[in-house]
Amino acid sequence: MILNNQHLKDFETYLINLKLNKELTIKRYISYYKTFLGMFAGHFNQKTCDSFLKNKSAPLPKSMVKHLLDFLKREESLNTDEQIEINRIGILKQTGKVKKKVYKILTKDELNKLIKETQLSNNYETAIFRLKICFQFSGAMRITELHYLKYKDLNIDSLDESQINHKITIRPETSKGKKGAIVYVQTKYILHYLKFLNSLNEKTRGQITNNEVTIWNDTTRENYSRNFYRQTRRILGKEKFTPHSLRHLRCTDLLTSGLSLPETSRFMRHEDEQTTLVYYHLIKEDISDALEKLNKNIIGEKVNG
Repeated sequence: MILNNQHLKDFETYLINLKLNKELTIKRYISYYKTFLGMFAGHFNQKTCDSFLKNKSAPLPKSMVKHLLDFLKREESLNTDEQIEINRIGILKQTGKVKKKVYKILTKDELNKLIKETQLSNNYETAIFRLKICFQFSGAMRITELHYLKYKDLNIDSLDESQINHKITIRPETSKGKKGAIVYVQTKYILHYLKFLNSLNEKTRGQITNNEVTIWNDTTRENYSRNFYRQTRRILGKEKFTPHSLRHLRCTDLLTSGLSLPETSRFMRHEDEQTTLVYYHLIKEDISDALEKLNKNIIGEKVNG
């Protein structure tokens, strides 16, 4: 986005439409906006945003910042980085700081290794554990949603083996916020589950298909969490990893695959895009670290010729 004087006129019109039609109020807001334009010098980035917010000669009232951000959010020319920066300013102005969570995230290679090398006390437990991991990662499910799945929630009647993904139902009583949801699980995992189901004895299979028990035959989430903790430590050398880390991995996987921020947020069923933005920052930090190492290697190489 390139800021120019046309934005002054547009911003003034925006304020008038908000019924902020007191002449002094509008002049004051326009003055702040001119400062904003001047400090940005046509570029929208974190350094100039911070300078603008900390400007002692023109301290910004919260209401002005809110109107400015709401105005800028309407700009269709904003790229993803600029949208993130606008949201970051909003958080800073409301709370004075941005909370930075530390997320434990596996890589996809580590996940594949975990699935491949896991071996529990018997083949039945191993199969259920592997299937749970695949379902949870693919559908970005929370652990409660995963463990309360029943056969009817799989919507097997509508299963199309030619499709990559299959819709399954998260019932309101098992979902966060009690809203219910539709999630996408890769069709191959559904087929793997059906093959596993057919390997069970007739009584157990009947209890599952009649929805008397969960699709996991009522195996507990506590047992799943304990096995996940132990297997990630044994196979990957990772400490204190929980199944929820699969949601983190799925979110970063979607963003790095090119899914947009709003689409990823909807897939993850985040109530606020601010939550999804955290993962976007994590990806950018990973890329920055990788580039830094790459540049050092390039600089350090001996050039012949």
